[in-house]
Amino acid sequence: MIEAVNHSCSNSPLTGSDPAAEGAIQEKAEGLIPRLAGMDEVVRYFSRIYRIQVGAHADTPGRIEPLEQEPGISDRRFRLGVQTGGNWKWRYMTIRPIGENTGSKSQCFYVIYDTHIVVKIPPVPIRDFSDYIRRIQFEAEIVRVLAPQKCIIPNVSVILRMVHRLDDRRPRSEQQIEEDYLRLAERSPGLQQCLKIEKEFAFFMDLSRDYFLSHALSGPARENLNAVMAEDARLIDDCGGFEIRFGVEHTWICLEIQNLYRKFANMLRSGMSEADRRAVGAQQEKEWFYLRLIDPSAELRGGSDGAARAAGELLTHLFESGKKSVVAYRGIARPHAEQICFNRTHLIKEALSSNLMDLLAWLEQRRVALRDLKPDNLLVCGEPARYPGFLKSAGDFSIGLIDLETAVFCPTDGNSRPAQPQLGGTPTYATPSHFLPNKILERIYPDLWEVFFLQDMHAVAGIIFRVVTARGLFPKSSELFPEFLLALKESSSRQDAMEEVYRRHNAKFWTTARTEFSERTFRYGRFLDAASTAVPASILQMLAGFLEDQRQEIKRRILSEVHGQDLIQSKTTRKELCSCSKEAVCRAMEKARRTDDPKAEEFCRFLRSLEKIKERHERLERLLRNIGSSRGRKPISKLLAAMFERVSAGLNVEEGACSPLAPVETGSGTASGEEGRDASLNYTHTADF
Repeated sequence: MIEAVNHSCSNSPLTGSDPAAEGAIQEKAEGLIPRLAGMDEVVRYFSRIYRIQVGAHADTPGRIEPLEQEPGISDRRFRLGVQTGGNWKWRYMTIRPIGENTGSKSQCFYVIYDTHIVVKIPPVPIRDFSDYIRRIQFEAEIVRVLAPQKCIIPNVSVILRMVHRLDDRRPRSEQQIEEDYLRLAERSPGLQQCLKIEKEFAFFMDLSRDYFLSHALSGPARENLNAVMAEDARLIDDCGGFEIRFGVEHTWICLEIQNLYRKFANMLRSGMSEADRRAVGAQQEKEWFYLRLIDPSAELRGGSDGAARAAGELLTHLFESGKKSVVAYRGIARPHAEQICFNRTHLIKEALSSNLMDLLAWLEQRRVALRDLKPDNLLVCGEPARYPGFLKSAGDFSIGLIDLETAVFCPTDGNSRPAQPQLGGTPTYATPSHFLPNKILERIYPDLWEVFFLQDMHAVAGIIFRVVTARGLFPKSSELFPEFLLALKESSSRQDAMEEVYRRHNAKFWTTARTEFSERTFRYGRFLDAASTAVPASILQMLAGFLEDQRQEIKRRILSEVHGQDLIQSKTTRKELCSCSKEAVCRAMEKARRTDDPKAEEFCRFLRSLEKIKERHERLERLLRNIGSSRGRKPISKLLAAMFERVSAGLNVEEGACSPLAPVETGSGTASGEEGRDASLNYTHTADF
């Protein structure tokens, strides 16, 4: 049932009076919508703006009516009403929350009202107008540094042009319009009230021409996997077609699923009333069956509520009894559907990845770190009329920015220190260093700019992984932040305690992240290998230089390990050990284990240590071969591996030069074979020397 909310309103500044001059309007909106902090306040705010627009007086009744929400859609729609002149005037608005709740950042909403607007409610209330404007001007300074990069930042004109008209006889640019409204607001407390939600200033951004990157990732860059699987599910009716698609060895799956369907149809019809049988036909039964076959949590619709509920319970029971065939079907159908989805969208994925790398290079060139890069803070900027078609070509659009509150500019002047940026980040794309003040970071790292830039590189790597795979790269690592932030807060009274907490949790984070990176890039390697991207020369040069430095350090470590032991004295053999492959070391270790030499165990320990170093050396060489060239496109799997190595080496202060390198050489879900030299070692244990 639609709930109506009555409220009073204030006079409009368009009629010469001061809106909300006596304070914020108190609307009776308890229970307006399911409680989501901030959303009901924003709805009431736009209801107030609407009353101002229609010139309603303080004693005029108003209504807010929530409209029915579509299942699975986060958008909420409302009808706003004002009674004026004996009649009701109505208009609609749409709102949805955007972004991930970090506990440290602003709360944001996407609103459609007159235009497309992002409303940002700061985590710490802003009640002073000069402080409010100072924050807007800070973001404007970052925009000037990043020009001509497309950026959307808060503007007072987004709202004020709705409630107060400027003299239209003088042509103005958008910047001049903003400046004129700012001067008006400085002189008018009434206009300032129009920028407040519940007595506190909020930020408003115009998103009328662009789309969030998150919108592209959930739409044109991501085919509906269940819809593709549903297409394949129809093959269950045709075992011949099923064999062609999935292979004759899987025919048994088709036959058993057919048997499950016959049981389902018979049992469902026998248990239904005559009315339900008339409401549910054979086609509806198949749709229910296929839907639950591909998605066990799917909600069944159609027919009658009772029949749908009974069908759901019956399918749960039948699929549990036929679990072997159901699991086997999902095991072959899902990878096939994922590949189809990737093939249909790979041009968009590659174009997005290329432009994300261009953005990273531009940030590095302008020495600006955004420090909260994520799909909800990035835009796809192209010709609106051609969306989403322009996403298939990197040259037809760019990646824009929205919300720069955590950004920091690092001047090249060696005597200038970066300002303290706002701390915080989105755990999915953040590192522990995001939450540490400059004064502590400077005690740990030699270069603050490098820390800030690597924070953005880490986020870009995570975003590109999501672009290609539609999944997060570091879900487990992000779960470590609550414990870390609590410990950091408890230690905030002493710098040395904060540093100790940071070092401990940072090491844990990167250990988890390295394991997670290895597992997830291996699991989705077939997509990461198949996708390629253009990489700016400056980023390639940076990554190649880092990898070469690491390779040389590994070579020095190998020499140190070989010449620092006294088990092997032969110069020739030592030389062979320095140049041989990891596989040769493994074979020597296996042979040594089969001997009864008293020093065999000690020898194997030495070889195990050497094997790990050799493994890293060979992988660095493979990455260098893929990344080192400044020409051509790069496989995204190799690019992400190089980026992760660069970030973890720079931010994990506890990581040694020879820590294991994540195994990203994947192909069709399996690790590729070893390459490189394989100088044979013609010995098994120390008795050979």
